Amino acid sequence: MKQGRTDRDWTVVSCLAFIAGIVVAWALCTPSNKPASPSKIDWPAWVQAVGSVGAILVAVYIPTRISDREHRSVRQEKLYQARGLAFVLRPLVQSAAVGIYTAQERWKRCPDEYDDDAVAEHLIVPQALMDRLLDLHILGDAGIAVQSAIVAINSLRTGIFSQYAYWRYGGMYYDYETGDGVELCEPEDVDTLCQVAVDAIQKAEAELGTLLAT
Repeated sequence: MKQGRTDRDWTVVSCLAFIAGIVVAWALCTPSNKPASPSKIDWPAWVQAVGSVGAILVAVYIPTRISDREHRSVRQEKLYQARGLAFVLRPLVQSAAVGIYTAQERWKRCPDEYDDDAVAEHLIVPQALMDRLLDLHILGDAGIAVQSAIVAINSLRTGIFSQYAYWRYGGMYYDYETGDGVELCEPEDVDTLCQVAVDAIQKAEAELGTLLAT
């Protein structure tokens, strides 16, 4: 949503003010419907009227230019902050990407082995990245991409643990006290979760790269 007046708005206001000033000056200087001869025109009144309109235009133009300059300065400062943060976070995101690729490869090699810790140990979001979660909004779209990648990594980690638990118990959970069995819900497909995580981390890397290139 746009806030405040735009350059176009100020231009319209300035034109209307100028026209209004001309009309007022004309009305003051020509009290009757008969055209006044040049010798009877009150030139000082005309000069005063035109000067007043000019003052209005200047009063509108100068604050607008100052406001535009301040807005550009603020935008530039935000861009510098975003690029600085992207420079710091990009290696952390690349490290997380390596972990995802490693976990995906190990899952493809031995999905039926009960070695969930060996697979999931690679799916740990770097603590330095987690510490900057509250600052990700500075990155704009890149920050959203990084957040999505973090969520995808945690979902993949949970999915691997859930899949191994499902296999261990044969899809059933038994209460040791009563011996009653409860059928476990089938977990999400780990291959799908792997691909979601890969896509998310690649998008995060690309968005950070784009931000650094601006």
